[in-house]
This record gives sequence, structure tokens and C-alpha cells, in this order.
Amino acid sequence: MTLVTAERLVKLSQYKHLQNSWYYIAATALATCNQPEEISKIYHMALQMTKKDFIANVDTANEAIEFGMKVREINARNYVRTRKYQLDVPIFDLSNTISKPNFNAKLITLKTKEALLKSVPIGGLPKFINAMIDFHNSVPENLLYDKGYESCRSFIIKADSIKKEREKGQDLWNLVYGKIAQKVASNISYSSKDLWEFILYHVYSSLLSYDKYLAKNETSLVLIACLIPQDVNPQLKGHLRGALNTGCTREQIESARDMTIEICQWCGVKWKDEVANLKPKL
Repeated sequence: MTLVTAERLVKLSQYKHLQNSWYYIAATALATCNQPEEISKIYHMALQMTKKDFIANVDTANEAIEFGMKVREINARNYVRTRKYQLDVPIFDLSNTISKPNFNAKLITLKTKEALLKSVPIGGLPKFINAMIDFHNSVPENLLYDKGYESCRSFIIKADSIKKEREKGQDLWNLVYGKIAQKVASNISYSSKDLWEFILYHVYSSLLSYDKYLAKNETSLVLIACLIPQDVNPQLKGHLRGALNTGCTREQIESARDMTIEICQWCGVKWKDEVANLKPKL
């Protein structure tokens, strides 16, 4: 059963206030809903949008879907690529940097991978293993990550960096939860000190606070997309407010919430209660 049709793909790519973030938010939501095979469509639509004179319509969405299927098939079967196929692969300008306003193809690739990685402890390891493998099989050869991506971060923490990393994790926790940061931490620690230390040292410190590819506000949108499908309003409420603290606009948060809910509905997700939202502005 096809969930992300060409029409739906166009709609996702045009969500207001999410022009530069829609694709990794959608990919996170689909992975959390255990629909990894749909991520390729999102990713390749985002790549199509880097082309000059791109117009989002059903035709360009179908091109993205078809090209993604072609790449996945070749990668999955480990075909030896011919020069002719290499020429068929769009050559994207990879010279842009993060500071430039338009995301290039390689940055889209890196941000999508980073969003999936940061979602692992929030959405569940098995689902995100499948999502990461499926996503990797969707990446054209000329956009596969070089060794620099993997080697620039390490979860084997050196002794001299532990203190700095943990301070960075604590700072992010305090920023997200603001005035109630200590109260939330105490509640978790009271139930299980091991759980609190795992969250701080291995989720916030070594994973979420890493901001080379996703800034703090971008990570907040990823967490919202990962929490909504799981029907966990207490945590979602904290991260909706936390997204404001990390620099997201109210409009970005509401659009990310709305888009994730729509994706969840396509996937058949049901909630016990209404999905939490930001409190109205006073």
C-alpha cells in the first residue's frame, strides 16, 4: 500500500514555515510510524527541489518517486554502475555551505541522516535501524557520505572531552526545559537514577547536543515529529515549549505538529487523547 503519493508529496513539500526542514521532519515521522520505505520519496523530492527552476507539482513528485525507486533498486542489488548510469544521476552543486540560505543536495542528505540518528533513543532502535538502512539505499552514489561524516563524531568518548560534552548536554537540557529543568530531572531521577544519567550522558550529551548538522532548533522539530506518533503527551508538551526555547517560531512548531499529525493519519495512527499543542499566546 502506497502512503506517500505524488499528491501528498507535493503537499508536504509546500508546508508553510517549513521550507528548509519539511523533509527531515517528514522522514522522522515516517520512520517512527514504521514506514521506512516511504522515506526515499521524501528525500528525493527534497533533492529535486535543489534544481534551478523547480516547480512542485505531481509531475515533479512522480519524477522524484521514480528516481528514488531506481536508486534503491540499483543500490540494493549492488549493481556495478556504468558510465552511462553515472551520467543519468543528477549532478548537484555541493559547493554551498551551511551558512548559505539554500540547502544543497549533500546537506539535505546529511540532515536527513542526522535526524534519523538523533531519533533512535526517542523512537526506538529497531525501527530506526530499518529506516537508516532503507535511507542509505536511497542515496545516489555521488551523494554517499565520505569518511569525514563518520569520523567527525565519535561515541567512544575520550577522557578529556567527557566534561565538556556533559556540560553541553546539561546546557541543552536546561535550555529545553527552562524554569522546570531541575524539577523534571528530579522526577526522573527519583524514579530511576540510572535512567536520568542515561538520558543526560548518552542522549542529551553525546547525541542531541551535537549540532554540526542540525542546530538546536532543528533538533527540536525532529523530536516533536518523533514524539507525536507515540501518543506521549507529557513528553510532547515539554518539547513543544522547549522548541520555543531553542529558537523555533510558534508558526514552525505548529506547522511541524500539523504535518506530523497528517502523516500519522496516513499511517493509521490513533491517539487516546487530542495531540498536545502549544498553549495560546497570552
